[in-house]
Formats: sequence, structure tokens, C-alpha cells
Amino acid sequence: MIAEENTENPQEEQKLVHDTENPAPKDEEKKELTGDTNEECSHMNCVSSVLILLMSIFFIAGASLWKNGKVFFESQNDALGTMYLIASILYTTHMGVEVLKKKGLGCVHMMMTSLGFLAGFIWFVGACILLSAGYFLDLSYEDLFGGISNFPDFPDTSPDIPDMPDMPDMPDMPDMPDIPGFPDGFGNRALVWSDIIFNGSHEFNGFYACWLIGSLLNLVYIIYECVKMSENFTAKKKLYKLIALVFVFMANLFILAASSVFLEEGLEGYAGGIGGTGSASDLMVTASVFYLIYGIFISLHYFF
Repeated sequence: MIAEENTENPQEEQKLVHDTENPAPKDEEKKELTGDTNEECSHMNCVSSVLILLMSIFFIAGASLWKNGKVFFESQNDALGTMYLIASILYTTHMGVEVLKKKGLGCVHMMMTSLGFLAGFIWFVGACILLSAGYFLDLSYEDLFGGISNFPDFPDTSPDIPDMPDMPDMPDMPDMPDIPGFPDGFGNRALVWSDIIFNGSHEFNGFYACWLIGSLLNLVYIIYECVKMSENFTAKKKLYKLIALVFVFMANLFILAASSVFLEEGLEGYAGGIGGTGSASDLMVTASVFYLIYGIFISLHYFF
């Protein structure tokens, strides 16, 4: 009887052995194997790609304005702050889409991706702080470069003074050196560097403190993505993503380094172009370009 039962369904036994040796992949592995090709995720990938590419463009614009050193007055600082504000909103939205895409992969995936979302929100707060400064110099543009104006006219009550003899000609004074970040000839004005009163030093430091914290959170998230990708890496499907992660990792390292320099030197150091602030500005521009390259390669990963 036992022998008959064992030989009754040989096909079922073979199927059972096959299923034991080759268990069905987990949901997470299914996502990795399919490459997120379902229609809903395809739409999310499209939105995510557009957002990160737009973010990089506004980031490049803001970093370029900052590099030129022309953000001391209210209109100029508003333009810079607006570029960073739009870039941070786009990046936060991009990371929000990425969080939604990971909702089927478990809490750990969503939590780690949320670090990128939190980083974008902190960058947004930093841009708002920068905009709140209004201007960085406690003098108007006309006061600095056009002479003091808008004083009321007073009646002339002084007595007539006889003409004085001509004074001997004074020797020409040497030209004062120009100050970095200001129009040519500013150094020849009567105002000297020590007379300039800076406004918004705390906002300047707050902006870069936010970007430093945000870049740290992004680095943690990127490292986690690299570790998860290495567990099931295939050059055919993951090469574009690997290149994208390398560029975004470098971008956040540059933001971290530049923010550290600006926090150490402060607004006065940036205005004077001292203490490596010029190189830090170059790092921010490079980081923004790296984000553009990241957007290109992550788009290639999504659609090819």
C-alpha cells in the first residue's frame, strides 16, 4: 500500500522537488528582476527623471550666480535664493516620488529613501533662510557707487568767505586695489573695506549649515543604494545606475566640502574671496553639473 501511494503521483513529486530547489523569488527580487517595468512605475520613473533634470538646471544657475560674487544686494540675492529654492523643491519632489516607488519593498527601503526626501526639505529650509537675508551689505548700491543722495536741501546761511589763494598741487595718489566681487574701480572710492557693514551673516551661515546637513543625509542614502545594488549587480541592467550613483555621490561630497569652507570663513571671507572660498564656489558649480550628469544616467537606467 505504501509503495502504491509513493508511485501514485510521480509528477507531483517532481514538481515538489523542483519548487524546493528553486523557490519563488521574493517581492523585492521580483522588483529587481523586472526592472520596474509596470505601467504605474514607468510613469513615476518619467516624472522622477524630469524633476531631477530640472533641479540640476536651477542648481547650476544658482551656483553660477554665487560663483560670480554678485549677490550682495537685495535683487541679486533674491535671484540666487529663488534658484536654490526652486531646485530644492524639485529635488524634494523627486525624492518623494522615489519613496512612493519603494512602498512595495518594505519599511527599511522606504525609511532609507526618506533620508533623501529629508535632505531635500532641509535644503528648502536653507534656501528660505537665504532669501530672508534680503541683502548682505548695509549700504545701498547708490551709496557705494553713485555717491550719497536723497539728502534734503538746506538754505545757505553761511557768510561769504573771501577767496583763498590757490593751494599747491598735491602729488597723485596711487590707485587702491579693486575688491573681489565688486565693480572695477570700487577700491578707489572713499569708502574702505573696514567701513562696510555686512548684513545677513547668520542667514549666510544658516544656508550653508542646511546644505551641509542635507548632503550628509544624501550620502547615507546613496551608500545604502550602492550596497543594495551590489547584492544583485548585473552590468547589463545596472551599469547606468552605478555611473549615476558615482556622480551623485561626488556631487554631495563637493557640497559637503564647499559648505564646510563657507561656514568656516563666513560672509566676510566670501566677500573678500579669502580662505579658499573661491575654490568652494567652484566646487558648488561642479556639484551642480554632476547632478545634471546624474539625472541623465538615471534616466538611461529607467528607460533603457
